[in-house]
Amino acid sequence: MQKFTRTVADLYSLAEQASSSRFFAEMLGLLKPLIHFDGAVLGLGECRTSAPKVGIIEAHIYGRHPAIVHDYADLERIDPVTAAYLSSKMEEPLQANCPSYFRQCRLQLLNNLTSKYEPRHLLLFGDRPTDATAGRWLVCYRDTSEGFSESETQYLQGLWLHIGRAIDHNRRCVLDALDANRKSRATALLTRQGYINVADQCFHELVQREWPNETSFRLPAKVFQTLLLGHNYVGRYCILSLKEQQGYLLCSASRGDTLQRLTPAETVVAKLFSAGMSNREVAVALGVSTNTVRSQLTRLYSKLNVHNKIQLRQRIEPH
Repeated sequence: MQKFTRTVADLYSLAEQASSSRFFAEMLGLLKPLIHFDGAVLGLGECRTSAPKVGIIEAHIYGRHPAIVHDYADLERIDPVTAAYLSSKMEEPLQANCPSYFRQCRLQLLNNLTSKYEPRHLLLFGDRPTDATAGRWLVCYRDTSEGFSESETQYLQGLWLHIGRAIDHNRRCVLDALDANRKSRATALLTRQGYINVADQCFHELVQREWPNETSFRLPAKVFQTLLLGHNYVGRYCILSLKEQQGYLLCSASRGDTLQRLTPAETVVAKLFSAGMSNREVAVALGVSTNTVRSQLTRLYSKLNVHNKIQLRQRIEPH
């Protein structure tokens, strides 16, 4: 128990002090004396509904060649361990004797992978992915014939909650270091694929309002590509910008200004029309044709997602 308590305390201390580039390797090093693994992979991923497969968002590898993640990604759809992880409630860690288990299942491709990387036993535990949240897991490998003991299994299960909290706390510390204006900020750290590693509550609220039907842990692909190209995304309810800072992708959000989505000419038409003028009166005031006014109204209605003059006035008045 003393070793367990000391490890938990060291986890949180490490989360406070380490950069994220050092944190994961040093965290897995802290776990090794309790679980005695020869290699490990700590992963984050989403569930692919087309097959029992996890779409890996990021992976942190300890004591194994980095190619193990790429090689395994091509085979995981046939892996019964992955299927068990996705289908079970994960009330306790999963164990497997890799060579005998894959031979028994007649999975030669997985058996070949086992021979290449030489794990004899694996121990897996984690949180399953859902439609709204990414999954997180830790798989430990042992290269000897001796499997993982009951106490090691219990250690992993007992540590798991603290591992997750330590990861989240470390990322918040990184975010605080990059953007110290905590009271008024709405920022997030993104992965290179557009996934949200950690974010302020205000950032989550703005993104959720902009995309109420999207998953909460990833920006829409087109929006992320726009940001990567160096452009701001101006949405209905929020404006997003992205910059790379100290190797991290720092995404900032602010409340969207309705008028920023309109051209100068559309802005004038919107103000006059919402003030009560008719199409003809607006056309006379601006010295243009009524057809021009109608075209501008059609475009600005679409941009602001309004359908009548009352809704337009409600969107324009605060600005």
